[in-house]
Amino acid sequence: MTIEKAEFSDLEKILSLQKLAYSSEAEICNDYSIPPLVQTLDGIIEDFKNKLILKAISNGAVVVLKNLYFYKKLGYRVFREEQENEK
Repeated sequence: MTIEKAEFSDLEKILSLQKLAYSSEAEICNDYSIPPLVQTLDGIIEDFKNKLILKAISNGAVVVLKNLYFYKKLGYRVFREEQENEK
């Protein structure tokens, strides 16, 4: 497995994997409005312009991604709490 900077041509696949990966989190929290699930292609294109997006490749296919929102590191619940505290 190798880790590389994502390319523009990877964005649709990354968005698809992101939605798949976070659907179980949404189910656990009973909240399907979490940012990784509602992000659009235009949104991830904007992120690509401003943030580092990495991809993991195994046998020539993108298998894992880490969009540097830090959702995976912080966890949705922490992100959600921070959002609620800002209100």
